Parts: sequence; structure tokens; C-alpha cells
Amino acid sequence: MTSFYAIAGSSTDDVWAAGTNGNVYHWDGAEWTDVLPGTKLHLQEIWVHPTGGVWAVGSGGAILHHP
Repeated sequence: MTSFYAIAGSSTDDVWAAGTNGNVYHWDGAEWTDVLPGTKLHLQEIWVHPTGGVWAVGSGGAILHHP
């Protein structure tokens, strides 16, 4: 079971959620997609950059970027 700690988006069809065990999900306006970030650390914050890309940070100094 995933617990989410952060959610961010740039529009109603570009929403991101991050949480336990490195889980990151993207909402495209129709469905949630599981995005594999490459970590099992808990992610505590997520940001959508206005010019593109998503950044997430979490425990153990994890910093992830998704273009």
C-alpha cells in the first residue's frame, strides 16, 4: 500500500503524486500512471517545473528528476 506525502501539478491533466517506497504517479486527465523513479526511498516533496520536468526529494538525500 502506498501512502502519498506530496502532490503537485501544472494543470488538471498534469498532476504528480509521490510517496512511500519511491512511488511516483502521474495523472494525465484520464488515468494514473505509475512512473518508475529508480529508488525505494520515501519521497516527501514533488515539484513540477514551469518549463517542463518534475523533481522529487526524499529520505536519505534522494533527489530525482523526470524530464
